[in-house]
Amino acid sequence: MTGWIEARALVSVVACATLMSCARGAESDDLNSLSGAGGASQASTSDTDGGATSGSETGAMLYTGGTSASTSDAQATGGTTDDPGDSSGATSGAAVTTGALEPDPGTSGGSGELVETTGVDPCQQASECTPGEVALGDGCADCGVMTRVCDDNCQWGPELCEDDPGACAIWRLPKGAQAWEAFTRQGLGDDAHAPTSPVRAAFVIESRAEIYAVTDTKFHVLRAADMVWVDSGPRGARFPSIGNSPIYFAYSVAQDPEWVSFARGDDVLVYGFDEVANEFLYDQAFECCEDNDDWQTPYAPSSMSAVRGFWMDLEDASGWTPPGFGCSPQTPSLANSIAVSDGYVHLQDVGYCFDFLSKSQFTQFSPFALAGAPDNNAIGGISWFDGLFVFK
Repeated sequence: MTGWIEARALVSVVACATLMSCARGAESDDLNSLSGAGGASQASTSDTDGGATSGSETGAMLYTGGTSASTSDAQATGGTTDDPGDSSGATSGAAVTTGALEPDPGTSGGSGELVETTGVDPCQQASECTPGEVALGDGCADCGVMTRVCDDNCQWGPELCEDDPGACAIWRLPKGAQAWEAFTRQGLGDDAHAPTSPVRAAFVIESRAEIYAVTDTKFHVLRAADMVWVDSGPRGARFPSIGNSPIYFAYSVAQDPEWVSFARGDDVLVYGFDEVANEFLYDQAFECCEDNDDWQTPYAPSSMSAVRGFWMDLEDASGWTPPGFGCSPQTPSLANSIAVSDGYVHLQDVGYCFDFLSKSQFTQFSPFALAGAPDNNAIGGISWFDGLFVFK
């Protein structure tokens, strides 16, 4: 779509003709490899024959004095002995003890009487963590988190994937893919730059391959190539004049220079992007949009407040427009914008009549019918950059 209008004029016309509002619902460390180990000591009783002791002890059990080791050991540990006259007399089952057995301190050590002493607390010997403590690691599965729990011996248990689809807050559908990818907000680079509140709008700066997610108070920048948060800050610091007004949605126009438009209330703010300085320069504001003629068609969203997400595809790169989509057979659409409302998807011409020309059920629109697609009510912001990015 070239040669029909200059970049700045296009932004003003497109913004006024296409903008709409969003009403959205509420809005998602590397771990050292540690392994937990623990065990119980087992002790087997010894056998005697004519005063000679045979067998072995594998636990912390000590015998001092006397010649009836098998009988005394079995009694001390809860085991049983065979016939004392049988030289093969072995206990039935291994004895388990939690402490050492030592001579009664009140004797000279020759009585053979055993007493159990308190074992050493394993948490005092080699403590890695506090019992019950939970450690979270990288993301896994459908927005799950690798999780470990500290056991009663103060050792880390195995790392397991705790799957939690409800934690998903970002979805990506690469161009041509047949299934969505889902992510939590955390675990994508520096968590300090990740959103902690619902996203209200999203757009792309193609020259930097960065997706902006905008909340009520902040902006957050996601590097598209490797899905890493790289920047964040107060919304007003990056976008002068935006104030604290609610943002319904945003979109960008990939011209030279690039332009970004924000729909808020009953007006639209337009910014130019300075690629060298990496700054947004306020350009203009104008009233918009529900009284526009293109909103009067039966294919338009029911209201601005029903719109959840919006993006523009100036090259029809997605291929999701129906056959014959256009203002007329003589003027097929070369570009389009797409609005997602409560339960529906609306396609709008960009370039000729700017009318909404198609409407379909949300789950019947091609990308949202694929496996792993976000729910309609999870959408807070949408952007297109070699595929779709959806933010909750």
